[in-house]
Amino acid sequence: MDPISIAASSASLAVFCVKVAAAVYTITDSVRNVDTNVSGLHQELVGFSGTLNAIEKTWKQNTTVLMAYSGPDAALWTSVTENLDNSKSTLEMLEKALTNVKKGGFFGQGILSKPTKAAKLSLSMADITAYQHRINSHHIAMQGGLQMISLCLHIQGNASLQSLDTSLASLGDLIKLISQRADTALQGIKNSGSDPSQVDNESGKVVSGLQSMARAANSVFTSASTVIDGRRSTIYEGSVVGEGDFYNDGGRVWGGSVLGTPLTEEQYSGIENWIPPPTKAKDESKRDSSNLPATNNSRSGNADFLGKAINAVKEAIALDNAKDYEKAYKQYYICLELFMLAIKFEKNPESKRIMQNKAAEYMDRAEKLKSYLQTQASAIPIRKAAPIVSRSPSNPGIPLVLPPGTSTKKFDDYIVQAENICGVDNVKIITKAEETYKKLLKALDMLNLNNSDRDQLLLSAVVRPRKESEAQEIVRLCNTFEIPVWSFSGVSEVDYRAAIPRVPGSIGLDFGCYMNKVLGVNELRSYVVVEPGATYSNIYWYLQDNNLDQKFEIDLPLYMGGLALGNIVEDSTLKLHCGKEVILPNGDILKTGSIQLSSVQQASDGNSQAEQPETKEKQTLNFRSNELSNNLLPEGGLGITVKLAICITPKLGGCQPYQITFPKDNDLSQIIDITRELRQAMIIQSNPSLRHVLLDAAILGPKSSYATSNTPLGDAYLDGVTKDFNSGRWNFYGAVRGPEHIRNALWQIIKEVFSQIEGASFYFSENTQQENSLLFARSKQLRGNPTTHEIAWTKWIPNGSHICFQLTSNISGDMANTQYSVTKKRIQEAGFDFMGTFTIDTRQMHHIIYIVYETYDADSRRKVHKLILQLMNDCAENGWMEYWTYGALMDQASAARDLTNNTIARINTEIKDVIDPMGILEPGRNGVWPTRSDKSVWKQMADRSLAE
Repeated sequence: MDPISIAASSASLAVFCVKVAAAVYTITDSVRNVDTNVSGLHQELVGFSGTLNAIEKTWKQNTTVLMAYSGPDAALWTSVTENLDNSKSTLEMLEKALTNVKKGGFFGQGILSKPTKAAKLSLSMADITAYQHRINSHHIAMQGGLQMISLCLHIQGNASLQSLDTSLASLGDLIKLISQRADTALQGIKNSGSDPSQVDNESGKVVSGLQSMARAANSVFTSASTVIDGRRSTIYEGSVVGEGDFYNDGGRVWGGSVLGTPLTEEQYSGIENWIPPPTKAKDESKRDSSNLPATNNSRSGNADFLGKAINAVKEAIALDNAKDYEKAYKQYYICLELFMLAIKFEKNPESKRIMQNKAAEYMDRAEKLKSYLQTQASAIPIRKAAPIVSRSPSNPGIPLVLPPGTSTKKFDDYIVQAENICGVDNVKIITKAEETYKKLLKALDMLNLNNSDRDQLLLSAVVRPRKESEAQEIVRLCNTFEIPVWSFSGVSEVDYRAAIPRVPGSIGLDFGCYMNKVLGVNELRSYVVVEPGATYSNIYWYLQDNNLDQKFEIDLPLYMGGLALGNIVEDSTLKLHCGKEVILPNGDILKTGSIQLSSVQQASDGNSQAEQPETKEKQTLNFRSNELSNNLLPEGGLGITVKLAICITPKLGGCQPYQITFPKDNDLSQIIDITRELRQAMIIQSNPSLRHVLLDAAILGPKSSYATSNTPLGDAYLDGVTKDFNSGRWNFYGAVRGPEHIRNALWQIIKEVFSQIEGASFYFSENTQQENSLLFARSKQLRGNPTTHEIAWTKWIPNGSHICFQLTSNISGDMANTQYSVTKKRIQEAGFDFMGTFTIDTRQMHHIIYIVYETYDADSRRKVHKLILQLMNDCAENGWMEYWTYGALMDQASAARDLTNNTIARINTEIKDVIDPMGILEPGRNGVWPTRSDKSVWKQMADRSLAE
């Protein structure tokens, strides 16, 4: 078969394999006490289909390259075709056998009937085992085919030496495994099954396919080894051990000079073949190039530069061979300049990528020569660690910021092992060329750090675990290498758990890419289990998709795109969640609260979504009994939450959103006191919000629609806003829930009590017809429906960014009035508009202040951070507590809420040192530091950003 045919056959066979696997799963899922071989057969089928899909995808995307290895006279892929045919035959036989499975009667009655269902299999256990081994043999053979494809693509694509060595070693291991399996299958042919002739025939095909694959793989291995050994001499380095021998750190010996043997004349004679010629546009092929000036013809210019670059490379290699290292060093840099010009004009992405790879290799060579020349005066031999191999031209393997106390060799060793755990594509080293770097800077912009400091608060690399076990292994790996790790669920600057480490160079554990799912709902106990990267929007749509939206609703925040876990864990809103699953610093898992209880409801696709209970006795555990570990571990950097049980509310009746407006600023004190009484009596059922008029106005339109001045809006403007939108200086939003008679009774009390405030007006959402009405928009959110209307205030000014100042205190009208007066004065003195909201819980009051400033204006940024520092001092003086802040300010916020003599900080550090002795797990999170970290360095850095 040609590559396209093999890709199509692999795809078709993968679908067939999944179909057969589903049939096997149906048996294992519905039958009690099925032999483990049946479930093992299902696992083999699932794994086999994955390999087939990988072959189809890889080959389909690279048919042009792989055609070179499968010409008319080539027999390289004949073994792949043979094994595909054999696999299809085996699957057809298995499918036929499965159709004869007959389910028997029931042992028991009523609720006992389903779990005691039995089955009479027409297959013996020996048959099942034989099929399992046969599928496994096909799987191993096709893995060999996949590895051959991978190796050919690596060679053709000029992959890094380390990548080639790894790919070659993997193929070598598979050759041994395939050969061993062929020998085993050959010996088993004599053991016939129920139909000896058929079994012997099929087993013979399996043996033949395995032997054919082993021969083909061995041929590829031998050819690839020759190519790789030829390439190795140009990029390998190590330590000097003798005149003609060269050892790397692994102990392998390569003959050659002190810097490794450059390419010979014969080896580099075909160097042009490694770089495809520049492609010509269709219209250009029809034109006479002589009529175009060379300086304006990108294709012609590229060909000229590329030709000169190749000639320069040949000359550099010749000088290298002659051991004229000084001239060779200069010549390599000449060829690099020519390569850069060729890359600039090249329009073919594949050609550009290959040229970038080659340029990176020659740059490595030039740097080695430079290092060698610099050490000649002292006659000290070069003793360097094994090189950090370029993984791509834009990601050379050296981060902008290394972890503390970590050499480049140690860092590279860590990265290699992290790639083995999570996959190469899921480990990103942070360099200026890496796209993630630009996203990280957006988060750092909120801290307004000095230019010299901004790059210092960066991650060294981002690792994206695909499942919980991988996250555990990464934490254990960080312990082994003593590298700090910082978890987050995306690089957005608005998230509670932003990608801004307290210790520069930390490894970022990003849960936002894969671990972002809603795992299921426990209807009996009314909670939903989510992974760290799940948003409130994900939860909403999960309830919709699984027909649970009519049974439950969730208390949604204003920003639906926000992370559910970050909002709850960092915000200390204990009553909103009822359990966690936490990775401890040693990589172990700790389950608290409802996470220990029985499994949640499966998703609509039928896949198991949550883990089973650990023990029956734990099902009576009260979540509050785990309150210490449930709250302390994630907040103090003692654990990383990887599952969270969030409380959801059963829908018992309807929901009636309402709005109450109050006309005067000085109504605030009375509003808060009344709300406290109603909230504590549960007349107001959930936390209401009391919003300043300007926050509502900012949602309905930008500042330019109200005033032409950039100065803070005064009372005259605010009075105009209240009239234009039929609003108040303070706007109260809430909802009554339950059957109609309960809603009516609650509303009657709420309306009667708030009517004591002069000028109070009451509205239902049904009475509001305007689309731009705040009550119209908020009624959706109060009913549990997602809306983006709420975050429109971020567009208050052009190029606006925002920062939130969030404090909490006892519920008191006088205290709320003082907070409003102090914070409003500070904000207006700094030149910003006051926008704030109060949220009243049963025992505490949250005051959230939104500050919108110009993103790209340095003066505006300086002002906002001076303002934040002043507000923090005001909180400390008045006994208010800032309950959440940004990374650079965590120490200041922690100190402000500490007791005398730093009692809480000392206790936290002692606990941290016991649970996390290496101090690697999120050091500095919420101001909790291990003894071994010098937090003064990072605190000074934060102070410099605020003290101008």
